[in-house]
Amino acid sequence: MVFLFPTDKLCLGTAQMGMNYGVNNALHRQPTEEECFLTLEAALEAGISFFDTASVYGNAEEILGRFRLAEKGAITTKLRADCEDTAEAVLTELEKSLNRLQTNSIYCYMLHRSSDMHRKGIMAGMAAAKSRGLAQKIGVSVYEPFEAIEAIVNPQIDIVQIPCNVLDNRWEKAGVFEKAKAQGKEIQARSVFLQGLLLMDPKDAEAKVAGSGVYVEEFQKISKTHGFTPKEAAFLFILGNENISQVVFGVDNAEQLEEIVEIFGKTDSFDACKDELKLLQQKINLPRKVLSPYLWDGVKILAIVQARLSSSRLPKKVLQDVCGKPMIIHELERLRNSEQINHIVLATSEDSSDDELAETVASVADIYRGNLNDVLDRYYKCAKFYNAEHVVRITGDCPVIDWRIVDEVISRHLSEKNDYTSLTERFPDGLDTEVMIFSALEKSWKEAKLPSEREHVTQYVKKHTEIFKIGEYDNKEDFSNMRWTVDEPRDLEFIRQIFKALYLKNSDFTTQDVLELLEENPKLKEINCGIERNEGLKKSLQADEKLKNIQYGGSHMQSYKKSKELLNRALKVTPLAAQTYSKSYRYFCLGCAPSFMERGDGCYIYDVDGNKFIDYMCALGPITVGYNRKEVNEAVIEQVNKFASASLQSSLEVELAEKLCQIVPCAEMVRFVKNGSDATTSAIRLARAYTGKEKVLMSGYHGMHDWSIGASENHKGVPEAVRSLTENFKYNDLQDLEEKLKNCDIAAVILEPIQSDGPKDGYLQGVKELSHKYGAVLIFDEVVSGFRYALGGASELYGVKPDLASFGKGMANGYAISAVAGRKELLEQIERGVFVSTTFGGDAVSMAAALATIKILEQPGFYEHIKSIGNIQRSGIVKLIEKYKLQNVLSVTGLPVHAGISFEGCGSLSYLDIQSVYSQEMINSGILVFAIYNLNAAHTEKEAMAYLDASEKAFAQIKKAVDADSLDGILVGGKVDPVFKRNIK
Repeated sequence: MVFLFPTDKLCLGTAQMGMNYGVNNALHRQPTEEECFLTLEAALEAGISFFDTASVYGNAEEILGRFRLAEKGAITTKLRADCEDTAEAVLTELEKSLNRLQTNSIYCYMLHRSSDMHRKGIMAGMAAAKSRGLAQKIGVSVYEPFEAIEAIVNPQIDIVQIPCNVLDNRWEKAGVFEKAKAQGKEIQARSVFLQGLLLMDPKDAEAKVAGSGVYVEEFQKISKTHGFTPKEAAFLFILGNENISQVVFGVDNAEQLEEIVEIFGKTDSFDACKDELKLLQQKINLPRKVLSPYLWDGVKILAIVQARLSSSRLPKKVLQDVCGKPMIIHELERLRNSEQINHIVLATSEDSSDDELAETVASVADIYRGNLNDVLDRYYKCAKFYNAEHVVRITGDCPVIDWRIVDEVISRHLSEKNDYTSLTERFPDGLDTEVMIFSALEKSWKEAKLPSEREHVTQYVKKHTEIFKIGEYDNKEDFSNMRWTVDEPRDLEFIRQIFKALYLKNSDFTTQDVLELLEENPKLKEINCGIERNEGLKKSLQADEKLKNIQYGGSHMQSYKKSKELLNRALKVTPLAAQTYSKSYRYFCLGCAPSFMERGDGCYIYDVDGNKFIDYMCALGPITVGYNRKEVNEAVIEQVNKFASASLQSSLEVELAEKLCQIVPCAEMVRFVKNGSDATTSAIRLARAYTGKEKVLMSGYHGMHDWSIGASENHKGVPEAVRSLTENFKYNDLQDLEEKLKNCDIAAVILEPIQSDGPKDGYLQGVKELSHKYGAVLIFDEVVSGFRYALGGASELYGVKPDLASFGKGMANGYAISAVAGRKELLEQIERGVFVSTTFGGDAVSMAAALATIKILEQPGFYEHIKSIGNIQRSGIVKLIEKYKLQNVLSVTGLPVHAGISFEGCGSLSYLDIQSVYSQEMINSGILVFAIYNLNAAHTEKEAMAYLDASEKAFAQIKKAVDADSLDGILVGGKVDPVFKRNIK
């Protein structure tokens, strides 16, 4: 027979000779010594001269020794995985293997696990074995591509052995073969038949390993179509890979070996089949659970590292660079050295915000993706997928995690037969390790209800000591004041300093190494001192105090204890305890509503007591694309790392001005300031300078400055001379406007172009024509309407260009920036003595946020989405008002994207009485809203239906109050009592 491949490309694996090995074992038992000898003789006769064994393969080494195989062929054996980390231990183990093999030297001594490459003592022993001639080469057996790459770049490693078969495309994707060729390293392939799975009936394969059946069936179908058996196709596919120096295969007997040898004769007709199998391999994306036989029957000890990128205090913290690597990679690499953990999985969310994390870690560890917020659900389903017996919980913000301490906790857990075991808080914060049996995790998953229990995974177990056996691993010294975890920028700087000092000297540095470093450099501890330990858990526990099921549409929120405490403190130092009238506690029912917010996420906010609300205030309008929006955060962080304000202007000023000139119809030039009042006042000053006139006509609310607020009921402190220069005109009434224009010499007509239900047909165009007829500058105050109704505001929506327009709220998703835009000849007056100048007008952080926000607003469908949600809510409110026959006290006002309810008094009840009932019930249902709602990109139909459900409950209570002409038994807290009433009743 003519072979297209040399027989020295074959290496006979001998695991079957020492144990009942493989899922497709033809003998269903370990072969006898006589059967093993026959197989070895057949191999030698076929020209096979390389053999692979290990001390853990039962008595395989003894059988090879009695056969005197070392005198006839080259043997590779492997170091035991539990070998001590000393050179002496390695050499002792090798001596035992040499005695069993009855030889003085072997071809290759191989590490049985990649983590041993990080152990100095073991690698010193391997080097000594080679230098003393006990082994010609040093190798390592790996399971994952990242392990192979580590081995390839290790100068001590000569051979890298990988599991390689037709269903496994990970090695090509990771560039393992290319890197090995570049480094001159040998690649051996094993598990060619996937321990026999590829040779089984597809139904049996699926029963053995869920998810494999369909691919085994397709593989076998392709093989049969081209006239090959599964065994032939599986073997030839790997044998034909020119990047592989040797193929390690196992057989149960001599007959199977002869079948393998005969396959060599078919290689010249395999090309067509190989091409189809390559296509099959390329499209497959099987989980490691299928590709790794050691996972088939479950994992005894599974480490699950939880991480996601949506950290509110330090976004993307786990991907932050530490000594040239993402922080999470360091943590996973340190954990891999564990002698107790059988498998490590990174559990992140299935939300798109965590795609980058999954991609970054994919080459280093298994990835399991689950629920974004219900971390307990994510853990349970991950553990169930891997059929784990014990689960080790590690959080992804602990880059100095010490595997030695992890192993101690696991050992304590197993020896005491605990249900749950953890470190005490006498260890530094950042070494946190928890171990639990799967049944404890499963019971928690089924029964845990509170937010803290779903977010922090082990809370249910720890609280139920009457059910679970709890153990602890304590520390002799108290280091609880030390913080080695990462939640804030200061923490990250601390970790970077630790790694800078220790990592390059020894990547596997110990907890003791860190303690000694801190003893020598005590100032390092000051970098992140004073940060509260377990702050995230404490916030979750706050949410458990009273409310047992915090969900919108549920019952009352929990107590507002922390809000009340902060309110009492704030009232002593801040008028109304707020910086903005409309955010004051007096806009809500005192005692039954939140006063202080902790964080936001999308269209949800969380108050300081842990209550969760759907937010329809959106910070009084600025939040257009959602709280904590990834793209905006990234732009802001990037700029923060450069500067916020500086001695010269930034390029962002030019870029943002150009963008506004592109999207705002009237904008020929732009001037940036900080808030809406600045922008409207700047526009008025420009108009007065341009026309040489002083008086202004206004319609709407235009901010806090004297010229505007002096014409309202909130005019205290404004000189009469200033008040006399501004007069209000009626919206949607051209006759009223013209009469006022006739009677006064007007510099500017300023109005909010969209009020109530919007302008009548032709109204805005009429305002423009009248303004110009009487020599006044027309100003659109688009602080509210800009970027919310349309990208170019009301001007774009109604096709009317004013002379000037002011913008603010919605352009930067909550960051403080505003602008006055308009005709060049008006804006150029700033160069000729019209003073419009602020130190923070060029705030680069806010400009970066604005550019990122506008980029999102420009995406196709943005405004259609907002409008569709608004239509659902507006039409739903109309129907509910009709249903409860409340037309005399409630009415709907506003366009769909910015609509809501107007209140009227009835009987002895004032409009504020009615509004108070509405506010109380909406808050109780988890909806934060005044009367008019704002929408952002994160609101969906789900939130719209929750809003309408809450509205129905509120209307039912309003109906009850109106019918009784009393608030008795209905209103629990104080009444809504705003100081500033924008629309006077």
